Amino acid sequence: MGEETTELILTGDRAEATKNVCDCPVAYTVKRWVSVDPRSCVSEDFEMKNGNCSRRTALKTIVGGTAASLLHAQGLHRDLIRLDAEFQTIENFSASDCWSMQRVGTWSLPNRNRLADLLFSQSIGIGLSCWRFNIGGAITDKITTPWRTADTFEVAEGMYDWTRQAPEHWFLGAAKAREVPQFLAFVNSPPGRMTRTGITYGRSGPDPTNLKPGFEGQFARYLLDILEHFRNNPDIGQRIAFDYISPVNEPNVEWNGKSQEGCRAANDDVKAVLRALDAELKKRKCPTEITGIEVSGLPPLISVSDRMSKKYSVKYGDYLDDFLGDKAIAGMLNSRFSYHDYGSELLKGQLVENREAVRKKFDQYPGWKPWMSEFESIGWIAAYRFLFPCAGGQRRCSWGGTRQVAGTTPYARSTALALPIHE
Repeated sequence: MGEETTELILTGDRAEATKNVCDCPVAYTVKRWVSVDPRSCVSEDFEMKNGNCSRRTALKTIVGGTAASLLHAQGLHRDLIRLDAEFQTIENFSASDCWSMQRVGTWSLPNRNRLADLLFSQSIGIGLSCWRFNIGGAITDKITTPWRTADTFEVAEGMYDWTRQAPEHWFLGAAKAREVPQFLAFVNSPPGRMTRTGITYGRSGPDPTNLKPGFEGQFARYLLDILEHFRNNPDIGQRIAFDYISPVNEPNVEWNGKSQEGCRAANDDVKAVLRALDAELKKRKCPTEITGIEVSGLPPLISVSDRMSKKYSVKYGDYLDDFLGDKAIAGMLNSRFSYHDYGSELLKGQLVENREAVRKKFDQYPGWKPWMSEFESIGWIAAYRFLFPCAGGQRRCSWGGTRQVAGTTPYARSTALALPIHE
């Protein structure tokens, strides 16, 4: 049997795709948008000249037609898509409950179930295969955006109130009930009692991290107490065996403002947390794997973050060499290293060159896989809000943070789910 390919031909007024299997062409056509003005865009029907159209071919064809419309191509452009060869594996298609679900989880039960179906169902929704649960650091009114602070289970050291984060609890159970196969718990900041500032964000000063000196062990025990609670929950519907724990979020960001929970950490600070957490996982024979460390941006994976390193006189960045090249630390991780991909969609530099450089660096560490664990197309937010207005025709909208795709190459991409503030 001959190879299967699809050739997209993009012109100024239409896009054609021809699928060849055993040298038997089957043609499909997608006409361009009638108007390229986004305020009055009308798309014509997708025409199938032959009914035997595979879902993959249809998708590629539609993408081609959309690209032709948006790019206003004047000449002839050809792209060859190899359907017989796959170049990446996306290990999960995931979203986070941070920060939307603490509000959305208070909606009426029918509306919560409707949203859960849209998130988790394989038949009537987007079929997420992993759900990320935010272990909050404590609600504080000092953070200026109330959405960006989450409750903590901890009442005092070793004491917990498991009725907290009830809205997020509900969506954990909803994900399990709809057979989401993977769960990941992550942390933006330790609880305030464990931080140098006494709150869940940092302040200007000489400290390279906001975690108190010597508190790595307490932080690890706190995380394991939470993991074990969910794993052994007497309520079967809320019994969640987290596959992954991510203890550090964007350590190369200062988090000195009052915008949200966050905790900077120099490379050595992160390693101290990883050592303590790895020891506690082994002590309690907990099968949850450490993943992370959820770096902000692509360049810090392969280069030192100069501004942070100079300001605090310690090393931030160059994460792949510093962590994967450290055999003891690398052995604590699960052969995956995460990064966040906000605002990296620019065609020059950020979209292509950065990913090529990261891919080459990962190639130096066989068996390791990059996970792009958070993404939002910052440069397109204004366009999204214009194209998809809120109720009443208003074009200003508040967007929830439920977005993530974790993939095994730096080319994994994500879609965003926009959630309104009110039910």
